[in-house]
Amino acid sequence: MSDKKQKIIAIAAIIALIGLVLIWFYPLNKGTVVVAAGVTDYQIRFDGKEWIPCPADPCSAKIGTGAHNVDFQKEKYTSPVAQITVKRGKLSALTLKPKKIMEIRPANIVPQLPKDEEMPPLPPGLSADNILASVWNATKDKFLYLDKADNRLKIMDATGKTSPVTVLAGIAPPLGLIWSPDEKKVIGGNGRDLYFINIEEGARKKEALEFEPLNLMWSPGNGYLVLNGGKDGLYRLDWDARQTTALEKEIPLAQSTWLDADTLLYFTMGEGSRASIQTYDIANNAQESLIDKYDFPLDAVTYDKEAKKAYFHNTQHGGWFEMEM
Repeated sequence: MSDKKQKIIAIAAIIALIGLVLIWFYPLNKGTVVVAAGVTDYQIRFDGKEWIPCPADPCSAKIGTGAHNVDFQKEKYTSPVAQITVKRGKLSALTLKPKKIMEIRPANIVPQLPKDEEMPPLPPGLSADNILASVWNATKDKFLYLDKADNRLKIMDATGKTSPVTVLAGIAPPLGLIWSPDEKKVIGGNGRDLYFINIEEGARKKEALEFEPLNLMWSPGNGYLVLNGGKDGLYRLDWDARQTTALEKEIPLAQSTWLDADTLLYFTMGEGSRASIQTYDIANNAQESLIDKYDFPLDAVTYDKEAKKAYFHNTQHGGWFEMEM
């Protein structure tokens, strides 16, 4: 082989080697980062460079190997910053936890609290003197009452038809009745004694607590109640198990409302009229602080599920404030 051919082959080999090195250190010198943020329609960027749109979550991007700073951006959310180390040809997972920036502002409406709802008059033919305890259903077209004449718990519908449920005899007043949202269950409260009443089966069972429950609230899913014991100690009362479990939280249910099937929205007041607005997810035992605001005395809260807005009554301003959820 001539010297000229040998030189050409040598040069070609060097070029090929350089090409392989360049490919190895540039196009192939990348890994994949998978970002999970728990929201959609956000942006991420690496090391302050161009923003990468992420219409869905999780979001993935190819990036060069090594350590990188990761920025998150979404309107009305906090902007967490994280670091990640990327290895060649590998998947690197990153979890970000942006929080919605909560704002509270004067409301344009005056919401109606459940306790302020005007109760219908007693159904025709019934007298308060003959009723030991009673409660309307949510739509105010059924009336549940304990008849003094025969100690029977009964339901009267909008047509005036009365259906007996069960007998509750020998109960000294006062007796409170709490009807489940699906109207299939009733809890009767008489001091520390609770009566579990199944409407469809006409069955009842009595359980005694070690404390006197306060502020009983049915969960929207009908399967359990929450209640306060002592001052603000929070308990969960499961219907099927007839079991009361301490949740190791101090949440004043009189200052609470349901956000969804398992999440309470509530406020507490501290020194300096400091209002702390928080949520508590009972199913996952997860508590989150939304707003802390000084000199902001509150005394009521309600939630509009359709508008996805929470309303808080401020005693100092004498009006309502709203917060998008």
